[in-house]
Amino acid sequence: MLQIHGESRQDWIQNTPVPVFCPKGLVLAQKTGDRGVLAAADIFLFEDFRLDQRGEGLSRRDERGVFVPVAIGPRTVDVLAALVERPGELVLKEEIMAAVWGRTVVENANLTVQISALRRMLDQGRSEGSCIQTVAARGYRFAAPVTRVECHA
Repeated sequence: MLQIHGESRQDWIQNTPVPVFCPKGLVLAQKTGDRGVLAAADIFLFEDFRLDQRGEGLSRRDERGVFVPVAIGPRTVDVLAALVERPGELVLKEEIMAAVWGRTVVENANLTVQISALRRMLDQGRSEGSCIQTVAARGYRFAAPVTRVECHA
């Protein structure tokens, strides 16, 4: 196992502030943890992924540590955003559907298809269970730790 400063690669990634280039400049990533008012973040970092809602979409960190864009549809990005904005919390199916499809009437199967696509992508090479947990008949929970980055002028 790769060790960096005495930590596993995964622990090092999760515990080290990450310089992130934002449209307005460079900031350091801040860990989530304050359950107070949720501000809209520009970028979310989790495991080897980066979700940039306003720019590149979803990217995966390659073996050199560089984030490379992942091919993913806009609805799938919206579903992922609804989950990573509230890591560790149950997000009801109705909340996700309202955030992604608004007032458009869609079948629950549409959400199931998007979740399945996310799991195939995010869980690839993951040793633990899925980072998206199903709460039967209620909704989903994003189980991986998330770092929220807000870009400031």
